[in-house]
Amino acid sequence: MAKLVFFYGEMGCGKTMKLIEDAERTISEGKRVCIIKPSVDTKNGQNLLSRNGKSCAVDFLIDRDMDLFQFFRANSSYAGEKIFIDEAQFLTKEQIDQLLMVATMLNIPVNTYGLRLNFYLGDENFAGATRLLQVAHQLVCLESACDFCHEEQAIFSCVFVDGKIQTFGPSILISDGTREVDAHALCAKCYYKFISE
Repeated sequence: MAKLVFFYGEMGCGKTMKLIEDAERTISEGKRVCIIKPSVDTKNGQNLLSRNGKSCAVDFLIDRDMDLFQFFRANSSYAGEKIFIDEAQFLTKEQIDQLLMVATMLNIPVNTYGLRLNFYLGDENFAGATRLLQVAHQLVCLESACDFCHEEQAIFSCVFVDGKIQTFGPSILISDGTREVDAHALCAKCYYKFISE
């Protein structure tokens, strides 16, 4: 039986690079793939770009009201033999349930990749990640070291504005040229050190 798999990890752990490499390996086996991402992920347009420079085009963008099960049931040839989804945390709970149905009822494997928590350590706007942690057939943690101590495993993705860690405010922070916005993967020890300062 096909599976719904969630590859998760913090910023910079290589999620997108793994997706691209997994898709390339599947293609090299002579199989057709479908690579997609949520439309709310506007960076790099209709492409995926990993931090090491590897890139690939996506087949289409997923809107929040799209029924993925009905789409792939009606367009099974479009799905190919495996579906790859980047930034899966931005999907809705219903869309994750639909992907579970794609894997179990249409027998098409679905690999999803994303963050499990937002940078406030919650799941606001990350319904897809929360639901994947609840229902995916398989969970795979992509480990990386803390950006600061370089010793402990990073478990949180955090945002710093002008060098100060953010613990509240808007859920999306992008540099507007008037302030420096940086994202970092932190271990729990470094996280608590920063928020206590």
